[in-house]
Amino acid sequence: FTTQSLLLLEKQSGQTLEMTADDCVWQTKTENGWRKVQPELLLQGAASLEVQEVHKVTADPLNLESAMVLQIPEEFPGSGVSGVRKVARLLTHCSPKKYLNFKVKMFETEDLDFVGGELGSAPRKSHLSLFSAKLNSMVMQTDT
Repeated sequence: FTTQSLLLLEKQSGQTLEMTADDCVWQTKTENGWRKVQPELLLQGAASLEVQEVHKVTADPLNLESAMVLQIPEEFPGSGVSGVRKVARLLTHCSPKKYLNFKVKMFETEDLDFVGGELGSAPRKSHLSLFSAKLNSMVMQTDT
């Protein structure tokens, strides 16, 4: 099997980002529909997503690369100084009309609470497989 799409959802704000292997373009959902994402800072509830690269041509001209970093606000106790802390980096490599690959890099293990996910297959006839990971636990579910 191959990965055909990624859907990112920030639960507090409901902000949604999506990439499909059809066109390998990150899009964000707005009030007026979907729009292409550019290198920018997207605010998502308490977190922000820094889109660093989009649709960069790699050494393989049939492969496009995108990178984004999830950040959360942080205050430094006693100093009165606040800033942002990098939580995770998402790197995608995508071949249009074929498949996409992705890698999530966590910067600190204590930040695993901020990230979770599911991998699933599109329903075919009466079978759906789902892999879910959250808070250091992994569960495999199969619907037959």
